[in-house]
Amino acid sequence: MMGDTSDDMSSFFQKEAPSDYLETWTQQLAQEKESVKQKNKGAILLKLGQEYMAWSAIACLKILAARPIHSVPHRSHPVFKGFSAMNGNLIPCFSLMRLLNIKTTLPIDQQQVILTGEEHQMSTMLVEHIEGYIRFHDDDILPLPSNFSQTTSCFSQGLLAWHGQYVPLLDEALVLSDFERCMQ
Repeated sequence: MMGDTSDDMSSFFQKEAPSDYLETWTQQLAQEKESVKQKNKGAILLKLGQEYMAWSAIACLKILAARPIHSVPHRSHPVFKGFSAMNGNLIPCFSLMRLLNIKTTLPIDQQQVILTGEEHQMSTMLVEHIEGYIRFHDDDILPLPSNFSQTTSCFSQGLLAWHGQYVPLLDEALVLSDFERCMQ
């Protein structure tokens, strides 16, 4: 019985290929492949009051639990909240909700903190809640409609689709430069 199986396999592999076999495969392999766009970017989904916003994951150095904010005497600004201590350094702390004119009822000591910026120029940003993560491709960013909130649109680079709604993708360079301006 063993010999019969071996003979069958041998005859299977020694069969001649169909006459159009090489031509068919040559055509199929020569066809241009459809490119699948990779979702090569990510954003953190933030809940700010009743609104959702997206913040580039590249601009997020660390997500932290609520921490004490040390106010600076005679330096009051609704957006600049003071400094938070981190690894022995004082890092400026800002309220993203105040920058975007979004009302919040959550006290500062219960808000989450995002460490953002670059290593030589970091800042912390207060947000109500981090909802999740969105993966996207540059082509997924939709233009802002003309009737979009003026304050939010000033700091947004476009919209991302998320669970049947559209979420503004904040432009971190614009937000961070406005944070800097608030300290002056």
